[in-house]
Amino acid sequence: LSPAEPLMARFGLFLCYCAASEVVSLALRKPDTPASEPPQRPSRALAAGIGALGGFAAGLLGIGGGALMVPLFRKSLRLPNREAVANSAVVMIVACAIAATAKNASIPSLLSPTGDPLTVSSSLWLAALLAPTATLGGVVGAMLVYRVPLGAIRGALALLLGFAGIRMAINGLT
Repeated sequence: LSPAEPLMARFGLFLCYCAASEVVSLALRKPDTPASEPPQRPSRALAAGIGALGGFAAGLLGIGGGALMVPLFRKSLRLPNREAVANSAVVMIVACAIAATAKNASIPSLLSPTGDPLTVSSSLWLAALLAPTATLGGVVGAMLVYRVPLGAIRGALALLLGFAGIRMAINGLT
């Protein structure tokens, strides 16, 4: 076992818990947020902790927004699904820009599987190829989030979290 595998397994189990919780809520027809609860301003410490955890996960694992922050926003801050997705996206813009800069700055010190040094230019070339379609996908997704029924969005989130969680847990345990 490498040092990363237990972390991967734990994170995978966390994602499975989030997926199962969402499936149970959907099956019991629980509303996205209880109507009896008035909106509350979240605790600064809790929000800062979620932000730090999301940024750490983004920097370490390349994830954080949908896979980590949305479930934490929903469970801990009790945000409605669409608000959690929107807030996560805004937070990740800043976190990803900083993490990408730091990661690209460290690329020259890394080696490819063949032992050749990696280059910043190859990393930026791939980013340039992916950015236009990723941007288009983000725009389409943002337009659909308010048009697709909330139950379908919650179901898709549960499927994504469950699939990712199972894969990470299995890979972390084997």
